[in-house]
Amino acid sequence: MIRLALIAGIVSLTALTAACGQGDQATGKIGELATETLADDVRFTGAVSLVGVAPTRLLASVSLTNVTDRPIRLEYGACAVVLLGFDDPGRSGTPVWDSEERHDPVTGSAYACADILYVRDIGPGESLPAEELQVSVPLYEIMGHSLLGRFLPDGRYYWLARVQVNNQTIEVPLGQLLLKMDEQPVPRQRSIDGLLYRVDTWTAATSPTAVGSTLSVVNQTNAFMAASIADRCPFSLYGYREKARRDGAFVAGEPDWGPKGRCLLEMVFLRLGAGESRQLNITVPGAEILGDSLPEGRYYLAAVVWLKNRSIWLAAGEIQLQR
Repeated sequence: MIRLALIAGIVSLTALTAACGQGDQATGKIGELATETLADDVRFTGAVSLVGVAPTRLLASVSLTNVTDRPIRLEYGACAVVLLGFDDPGRSGTPVWDSEERHDPVTGSAYACADILYVRDIGPGESLPAEELQVSVPLYEIMGHSLLGRFLPDGRYYWLARVQVNNQTIEVPLGQLLLKMDEQPVPRQRSIDGLLYRVDTWTAATSPTAVGSTLSVVNQTNAFMAASIADRCPFSLYGYREKARRDGAFVAGEPDWGPKGRCLLEMVFLRLGAGESRQLNITVPGAEILGDSLPEGRYYLAAVVWLKNRSIWLAAGEIQLQR
């Protein structure tokens, strides 16, 4: 069991699940501050891969295995893993990227790490799950984006985790990745845990003009499925005058139009039988979108679906608005 010594809390960007990636594994070596005892008791195994789209994320994880015949206790903080990127295989010299220097390139704000201590007892042959010592970074923070500019050149980078456990530092090679500043646009639909999410938008033939949007959730499996989704605002709609900003909505900053007020994320279960679908609708007056300052014309829409512990971006079509 994990015992929390202090109040938990770490500020990070929302992780999106999913898919493609490459990476390899390596066994850790003793860092200059580590003792031989900890390395003898624990085997450190690291891996790095690319996951998801829009945004793609670099996911680095370290698993710890008790290789003794007795229980051992591990203590580590909320930010126990420092991720370092190098442009040479030897991982020597100054890294070209350091997670301790991370900041949000859109807002310029730095990330915070709470003062928290985890205590974990693991038995002989047991492992600390890799999810507990993990760093997930949007690829645009490392490489850049067409809306942000380039940060690093395309190429192969070699990754190292500096893990702080029991007041000691262990360096764990994580493998290598060929990285490019080549982010895909926000997709029209996403499949997550067997459920397909899609948002479609249209202008209603009313006077004054209204904009309607429908979130469709389809169970793609042969089993009963459920998702935890925001009750009062299962999704939010955002408008952009330029298609490029909509396609990169996750780094575009403030949209040209967004809903008034904040969404209260009170979650409810959306239950779907095998092959079943559900539609959730919102309607926005066109005058509310244009207001007094935005011009008439074509707007490109994106939607954020609010799930428990996760939000997902979707392209939601385009509309022509007139007063």
